[in-house]
Amino acid sequence: MKQRGKEVNGILNKFIPALMAAISLFLWNCEENPLPVALADRNSQIVIDTLYARFDTTYILNKPISTLDSDRLLIGSSYGFSFQPIVRFSVETIPDTANIDSVWIRFITLQAGGQDLSEFAAIGYQVLGIWQTDTDYLWQHYPARVNLTDPMGYLRVTTGKEDTLYFDFSEYGKEVIQAWIDSTRVNRGMVFDFNYATFIKEFKARDNVTQTGVHLFIRYTAGSDTVMITDSLLAITDAFLFNGDFQEVPERNQVSSLYPWATLLDFDLDSLKRKYPDGLVVTSANLQLPVDWANTLPHGGSGPDLQILPLLDGFSEKDSLEVDSSFIGITTRVIDINRYTADSSFVEVTEGNDRRELASTYIQRKLNFPDSYEGFFVEHKFQASYLARFSFFKHNFADPNRRPRLIIYSLRFPDERL
Repeated sequence: MKQRGKEVNGILNKFIPALMAAISLFLWNCEENPLPVALADRNSQIVIDTLYARFDTTYILNKPISTLDSDRLLIGSSYGFSFQPIVRFSVETIPDTANIDSVWIRFITLQAGGQDLSEFAAIGYQVLGIWQTDTDYLWQHYPARVNLTDPMGYLRVTTGKEDTLYFDFSEYGKEVIQAWIDSTRVNRGMVFDFNYATFIKEFKARDNVTQTGVHLFIRYTAGSDTVMITDSLLAITDAFLFNGDFQEVPERNQVSSLYPWATLLDFDLDSLKRKYPDGLVVTSANLQLPVDWANTLPHGGSGPDLQILPLLDGFSEKDSLEVDSSFIGITTRVIDINRYTADSSFVEVTEGNDRRELASTYIQRKLNFPDSYEGFFVEHKFQASYLARFSFFKHNFADPNRRPRLIIYSLRFPDERL
């Protein structure tokens, strides 16, 4: 591991036995009470400090977003984005002597939302080009890789958030499936498009462990046998294509999925060392970011779904930033921001282990080793799963109560210890 700075908060070097006893006592008995509490170890106290960000900014991350491993498939259009699922099934288990009676695709809904919930019709088309990745340049111009002349069938996309939908194949669509089975056509899969939509529907993507997701059902007889057989085939590959971007909001920090923005924050943690020259142990911490709801698009089926990583680079203007996702600590974890305050004015760090980890592996380490990292890097946790954007008020917002803040609970030692 790279050698970091050697400055150590004085209490860690001089009073390790008392420190360890105090830490143990705190972890077993403290419940993040903001009031000073007298402890048995020479009247040490729990103190609370609120630090406001001294600098913040937003970066547009210069990295491709692939939806091949997403847990859902999106279709529709809203908020300036459009989505088309692309799916491929293997029909190798169907005998080449099969005579198709009927065929359909089942989609399981996970969520739906948008500016105007109105049903629309989706159209399935045969993919003609080789499908390597959903971020390939060719797929940004995918109509040239799809047979848009002959629809394979239609899907009525309803506004329900938990329903199951079925794609009905046309006669031409059945012919294509039959040709895939007897290998007279190359199976590149299907893409599902639409002419007009005002909301976004989310379907469950393939899950090879649970064998759930988009299924193709084929009902057929084999050769001269008259027994009807129905086979269910889970998609072997699926993803969704997307097009669009968010417009920047002046004087706001932003975090988003798909078109990824990240927020960077810097706090004056050295102020704690100046305030408590005899040392302290940070026991819990909570980062709160003030939400501008007028310019925020949360995902309806989840919490904020944000995460904190340590920023290793400085706050210079560049296309890419170095962040450390395997930061020091026994758990080697990022910190989740996945809840709102009671009045929904802020998003904040998830209670429990995340707040303790933020205290120990981020803030305490920064106090002990100032060169560990430069600041906090906040991004969306699921950048390729669904559409979401958060806008936050900045460090210089007119109302000081609506600025990014770090609430820190610490164990402060008295001036005289021995």
